[in-house]
Parts: sequence; structure tokens; C-alpha cells
Amino acid sequence: MSQWHLKHSNGELYPSQILQMNIVDTKSLHKAGWENTFDWTRYLGPNEVSMPYKLLVIGNSVIQGAIAYYEDALERRIFVDLLESAPTNRHKNQNREFTNVADVLLGEACLQSFAAGYHGDVAFYPKTNLYTYYRERFHAHFGGRGMMFLTDVEAIRLIKLYYK
Repeated sequence: MSQWHLKHSNGELYPSQILQMNIVDTKSLHKAGWENTFDWTRYLGPNEVSMPYKLLVIGNSVIQGAIAYYEDALERRIFVDLLESAPTNRHKNQNREFTNVADVLLGEACLQSFAAGYHGDVAFYPKTNLYTYYRERFHAHFGGRGMMFLTDVEAIRLIKLYYK
């Protein structure tokens, strides 16, 4: 069975899994130094359409990254509400532990887009200072009004890289 792989800074690949988050997970993130302005607990609310997921190395309970997304049937795509790497894995961290957390999280959204029949299409609104990062690293396209998106070409590339 295929699974995601996180790439350690030493080049080694670690089998990984993406699981739905629970209230204990969401509350632990701020204590672990995650972004204070992001409220992961809101995605567990009864009226919330997005579901939050965590990225783990298999056999380890440390959350390496998280993503909240939903199926946008009207636009025929997966829409990512929030994506965050653990502080030890952020792109700006020169000594990050895993170098492809955002790749795997976006790859999972792409995989779910294919599963829903949306041809890998994924849309999101990045932080303003990350537009260049998403364009250069993921070949994301501008969709107007600050939105960026990935199409089938970018989706297939991400999935082939780390889903084996």
C-alpha cells in the first residue's frame, strides 16, 4: 500500500501518515510553539466544512505539519483553508528536521482532489509573504484576488515525489 514519505534533512525518507486531528492535537500545537494566530480548534466545530489533519512519521506521535481542507464541489477542487509546518520544519528554519512537510501536505490535498474526480486541482490563499515561495517551489498559479492554485501537472509531480 502506498504512503507518504517525509524527507529528513540528511536525505533519509521516513514513512508517514496523515490522520484526522482531534481536540487534544489542536490544543497541543500552541504549546509546542506553533503559530499563535492560527486557531486549529475552529476546524472541529459543528458548522465547519474544513477538516483538520496532522502529518506524523509512522511510529511517532510528534505532529510534523497540519492541513485543513474541504471539497469545493461547486468549483470542482479541494480548497485548503490552512496549512502549517511544525516550527522545526518551517521553510525559513535553516536547520529544519524535515524538508518537505508542505510538499506532503499539499500532495495529500492533490491526492484527495483526484479521488473526488477534480483532476488534482487545489486552491488556497497563502500569506502575502509566501506567494513567491509557492510559485517557485510548487509552480502554483495565481488565480486572482490573492488566490493561488495547483493543477493536475503540479499535483502529479508532488504525488510522484513523495507518495510511494
